[in-house]
Amino acid sequence: MKGKRGQEFLPPLIEERWRTVFNPVRARKEPVKATTQIAFKDMRWLRTEMLVALLADAGGGVAMLLICFASWSSSR
Repeated sequence: MKGKRGQEFLPPLIEERWRTVFNPVRARKEPVKATTQIAFKDMRWLRTEMLVALLADAGGGVAMLLICFASWSSSR
C-alpha cells in the first residue's frame, strides 16, 4: 500500500469506508481512533480497532497516513 492512493488497490466501497476515517485525520491534522467491524471479503465476524495518524513532510504537508490496527474475532 505504501506510495499508492486508496483507489489504486481498494474496491470502491471499501475505499469509501476508509475515507470516513482518513478524511478527518487529514482535515484536522489529529490522530483518530476507530473501532469497527470488518466488511472486507465478508469477514463480518472480525472486529478491529485502529489508530490513524498523519505523517507530515518537511514542509508540513501530508506525506502519508500511519495506520496501526488490531483485530479479533467477535461473537455473532
